[in-house]
Amino acid sequence: METICVGVAGCGRITERCHLPALLGFEGGSIRAVADPKPERRRLIATRAGNCQRFPSAREMLAAGGLDALIVASPPETHTAVALAAIGAGIPVLIEKPLAASLEDAENFAVAVAGMEERVVMGFNRRWWAPLLELRASLASDYSRADLSIDMVQVSDSRAWDACAPAASLLDDLACHQLDLLRFLTGGEVQSLEARATDDGGVLARVEMTRGRARVEASCYVAYGRPSVERIEVQAGTERFLAHHSSDRLRRGEARLAYGRELLDAIGRRVARRPSAMTRSFELQLRHFCDVVRGKARPSPGLADGLAAVRMVERVRQRLTASPEKIERSE
Repeated sequence: METICVGVAGCGRITERCHLPALLGFEGGSIRAVADPKPERRRLIATRAGNCQRFPSAREMLAAGGLDALIVASPPETHTAVALAAIGAGIPVLIEKPLAASLEDAENFAVAVAGMEERVVMGFNRRWWAPLLELRASLASDYSRADLSIDMVQVSDSRAWDACAPAASLLDDLACHQLDLLRFLTGGEVQSLEARATDDGGVLARVEMTRGRARVEASCYVAYGRPSVERIEVQAGTERFLAHHSSDRLRRGEARLAYGRELLDAIGRRVARRPSAMTRSFELQLRHFCDVVRGKARPSPGLADGLAAVRMVERVRQRLTASPEKIERSE
């Protein structure tokens, strides 16, 4: 299999902890060059990647040539400019979420690349997380006509991520994932959305969707704090599903043996030094991206999904501006 020469624009924590390990563990792709305005960051990533080429800017990296694909992991406000330069050079891009820092930038980008959408893959790695792939398949096959109640919680320890990057927007950083997953898991579209800031510094959104004749009601809570937590609970008819960041399994119902199995899974994974399903989601995302580059697959998620997520995030921002009063959040 021909090796894909990949460039990486942005050498922050997401590249260091997620994209770099995926690239180093994947025989179908190799890091040809990295770009970042901070010398110490591009030196760190380039050294770990095997002393690949390093550049102070994505434009200089693209001008040097030799790339088959580009991962855009620079700050959100630079995403569309970097991606547009790459696409103009005939290079497919994997854009880390969000597509853009503003709806205007996202829509202008969509217009600029019209007819070239097959060159854009969005970096929503949760779509490749094994428990959610299983959950999506089950909802589509066994519960396609059932009303759904969804509860999403994502709390992130931002201090572990922001040491080398500007403070991220809570909505662009976390809510973007949740709103994309609602569309991915249900196959539905948002009908109504309300959002309020919470007294603990988070944001709580209430979303209603339709999926055929069935309805979806979702609660989405995001915040920065400790410890980091990510869980998704779904009630479909009489069945309950739970996906939790600490487990590689999709839990069904209230099975008493679930915790024991998950503990054994975690111990076995550490002993064998296997990556977690969440870590592996970046490798699966990379494999799909390389298949897109080779012309063997169509982008999924693609530009339309990235644009949809930015539009939903913008709706949340508007609701927060319209209702600035904070509410108390109860567990």
